[in-house]
Amino acid sequence: MQMLQGTFEESFSKLNPRQKEAVEAVDGPVMVIAGPGTGKTQILSLRIANILRKTDTSPDSILALTFTDSGVHSMRKRLVSVIGSLAYRVNIFTFHGFCNHIIKTYPEDFPRIISSKNISPIDHIKLMEGVIEKSKIDLLRPYGDNFYYLDSIIKAISELKREDVGVEKLRELVREEEKDFNDTPDLLHEKGAHKGKMKGKYSDILKHINKNKELCDVYENYEEALREAQFYDYDDMIMETLRALESNPDLLLRLQENYQYILVDEHQDTNNAQNKVLEKISGFYESPNLFIVGDEKQAIFRFQGASLNNFLYFKDLYKGAKIIFLEDNYRSTQNILDSAHSLISKGDGKGSEFRKQLIARSEHPKKKISLASFSTENEEFQFITESIKNKIKEGKSPKDIAVIYRDNRDVFPLVQVLEKTEIPFVIESEQNILDDEDMKKVVTLLEAVNEFGDDQKFLRLAHVDFLKIDEFFLYRLIKYSEKNKKKVLEVLDSEDFPDELKGESVEKVLNLYKNISAWSKLGKNKGLLNFFEILVRESGFLNYLLSGSDSIEKTEKLSVLFDNMKQLVENHRDFMLVDFMEFLEMAKGRRLLRKAGAQKSNLDCVHLMTAHRSKGLEFDVVYVFGLYDTHWGNRKSRTHFKLPIWGKEVEDYDENSDERRLFYVAITRAKMEVFLSYPKQNSEGKLLLPSQFLGEIDSEFIEEINSTHFEEELSKNKNKLFDSAINSGISTDDKVYLNELFLSRGFSVTALNNYLNCPWSYFYRNLVRIPESPEKPLMYGNAIHYTLRDFFNKIKDGENVGGDFIVKLFEKYIEAQPLNSLDYKDSLKKGVKALSGYYRAYANQWNTNILNEFNIRGILFDGKINLTGNIDKIEVLDYSGAVNVVDYKTGSPKSRNDIEGKTKSSDGNYKRQLVFYKLLLNGFDNGKYKVTSGEIDFIEPDARGNYKKEKFEITDEEVTELGEIIKKVYNEIVELKFWDKKCSGKDCTYCALRESFGYKLLPLKEEIL
Repeated sequence: MQMLQGTFEESFSKLNPRQKEAVEAVDGPVMVIAGPGTGKTQILSLRIANILRKTDTSPDSILALTFTDSGVHSMRKRLVSVIGSLAYRVNIFTFHGFCNHIIKTYPEDFPRIISSKNISPIDHIKLMEGVIEKSKIDLLRPYGDNFYYLDSIIKAISELKREDVGVEKLRELVREEEKDFNDTPDLLHEKGAHKGKMKGKYSDILKHINKNKELCDVYENYEEALREAQFYDYDDMIMETLRALESNPDLLLRLQENYQYILVDEHQDTNNAQNKVLEKISGFYESPNLFIVGDEKQAIFRFQGASLNNFLYFKDLYKGAKIIFLEDNYRSTQNILDSAHSLISKGDGKGSEFRKQLIARSEHPKKKISLASFSTENEEFQFITESIKNKIKEGKSPKDIAVIYRDNRDVFPLVQVLEKTEIPFVIESEQNILDDEDMKKVVTLLEAVNEFGDDQKFLRLAHVDFLKIDEFFLYRLIKYSEKNKKKVLEVLDSEDFPDELKGESVEKVLNLYKNISAWSKLGKNKGLLNFFEILVRESGFLNYLLSGSDSIEKTEKLSVLFDNMKQLVENHRDFMLVDFMEFLEMAKGRRLLRKAGAQKSNLDCVHLMTAHRSKGLEFDVVYVFGLYDTHWGNRKSRTHFKLPIWGKEVEDYDENSDERRLFYVAITRAKMEVFLSYPKQNSEGKLLLPSQFLGEIDSEFIEEINSTHFEEELSKNKNKLFDSAINSGISTDDKVYLNELFLSRGFSVTALNNYLNCPWSYFYRNLVRIPESPEKPLMYGNAIHYTLRDFFNKIKDGENVGGDFIVKLFEKYIEAQPLNSLDYKDSLKKGVKALSGYYRAYANQWNTNILNEFNIRGILFDGKINLTGNIDKIEVLDYSGAVNVVDYKTGSPKSRNDIEGKTKSSDGNYKRQLVFYKLLLNGFDNGKYKVTSGEIDFIEPDARGNYKKEKFEITDEEVTELGEIIKKVYNEIVELKFWDKKCSGKDCTYCALRESFGYKLLPLKEEIL
């Protein structure tokens, strides 16, 4: 650990006394109450470093859990700055990611999950519809709309699972609820016209109890339907992990031995099931090494099952726990902190013992919070836009500015205004991709192909801009067809095309007709994934997306659509276009196709995000808009179920407490300035009241802006409202963003080989990641690799497994691949034959001292290149650390010369992989494993039925040579020197994609590498 000593000491010396106390509290349960801006991420990182300094604990024995993927990224990034590449060996997960890791590592302990598939949104809805139809219920299946409660039922069951409430436990809680209700002393009217009748307020409670009784039956039937269909849902990953830990002492002991120190960030957002997993894994000792960091004032995820009780219980569970308050804020001005404190103090008293007045340690100029009201939303958005422009003119970097809003949909009217300016911006909140104009175009394309023969569908597609068909010609075509009483498609199908319609656009329309006819046949005969990839390429839609000014955003949305297709095909082998169109129809009425918000903090753009998404971030200037009543606070939410899982707390629960905390989070993102605003009326002319939270901030901290003059000036220049959009996001030629992608994705040997074969193959497949259907050989190879991983894990553990076992494993894994029926049968037959022969060829010759599927991340080569890799198998040869690295290959066996790239047709990729693995292991754990040889293990027999392995000595000279190649490639990638290059392949689809439009390389605004 000497390598991090200087960095650690320097960082540690800058901490305040309480921060140092937290970092030095290496052992025992510790609870840190860390308000916004108090340096909790730094504390977590330095504490991990301190554990490694002061104990003989391995980085692999430390477990850090947080609530979001962005939280994982932030913690890892900070930890890398303190301890270097060792940070990649520390286990940092979200709770779901951690449970998924356990399930994959110990598959035999999770038979239900491993033998099932993750249910897709469409399957979830269809399965629940079937459950509702079959269940003996009345209230939850109302006459006229049997599925009125469907979404609420799905949400309620998810909530129950997150709080570790199974069917029987729910029944017990409902029985207790009903008993308490019947014991109510003033249940009935004792006199008057309604004597003997139940009082109105109790009738509502009884109705909720009866709904909960029916929910018990639906829940039970749902769980049974999941098992029968061999599905599991998202929440089952944590539930099944918890059940395994409760029922399997061997598994629990292994995990307790693995994870000696556990740290949890954002603990106030955890739910009951997550906390129980924590208790189990840390429960080997009465006083566990469990370190939690949280802040009750920022508990904003109650809708995801988080309850303040889950945070507050810690001090009761561990009586001797050390509790440390961090009160020094290094982010905001004192005015911002005082205003936020005055707000939160108006809320309920739950957890108030943890509320401390934060003290500003920053040296930012003091400014009051600005508050403005506007006649309408449009004036509000125009003001925000003009204010941002002025901030940028004054020298403020766009990336230091954030606009925060309550709901995902709030941002789109603002975006329409920002698009008419040159302000660079990025949306970081979740988006429904079917709301996107370009995604609507690809849906229109799919509809026209699926319903080939429908004039309206064809004409709607023909008007889509990326096809570049003249609209006047389409008008003439329609008029001609009406005049001659023919369908448009009949006219296009005629051998004698009318002379009066001939012109420039005829060929485009006729080609479109022919293409749709061909794609329609393809959609009926080809697997959905292959069909979709062909369609978006041949139609020109992919080119259109990639050439746009917001191509990154659009490509990400297209990938969401493609990933949903992939999951559907995984669950339904013969899913075709017509089936997917049914899914799309259902998705239109629900938010089933969502692009998750992703932080792009290094981009020099204004960041647009919801308050939930802003958690953990900070900006110089923050705008919070739409602050009117019923939108921020007093929200009208329908609650179909009052679940009896928190007892009395549910009845006394004030939803404004969560809303207030959310507003608190939004305000405290700001370092220097906060602008709050609201409209006086909405787009429909309805008068609006300001949010009650604005009145809860003490007036001494607020300065009101008179917006009258601004609105008068705006009314004089109404033409601005009709300006064209000139700016809409990040394109694939944004050098800063591409460099950021390169850093975050890491550089594997597959990426290197792709680049050496064709730079544009690397660019589109590894960097931008355009949607591509997995090819049959790849899916077959994946199943073989998973099979050998599990097989050799058994061999390593000393279990005597035979050829039948390896075949059964393969049958399970090939079943999970999204292959169509014919490819599935071919692959199954091929794999069973190959693996049976492989077992017979090498039975009883296995080296059992092995490391299986050895994943390595974050080897910082040359001080800056993030190398990653997954080695199929490492065979330990002796006690000195000498190892042989093994890479499985499922193709036909190659000769040694082919492997080394010494023949005309070979590229040397196989041998390069082995050398790359030595380079990786040289940088892993101070060179713990010394690669002396590398082996290509062919799983397929040769033409004579013989199995072969080719072993090579890997020399230091080869590693040095490869290192030079990596450095050269790295330089070409980050400087985009490949931009005008092309590979030697005559029919390279990636070069063709690149050549189909011209890039104009944007200037590098900020050097980040």
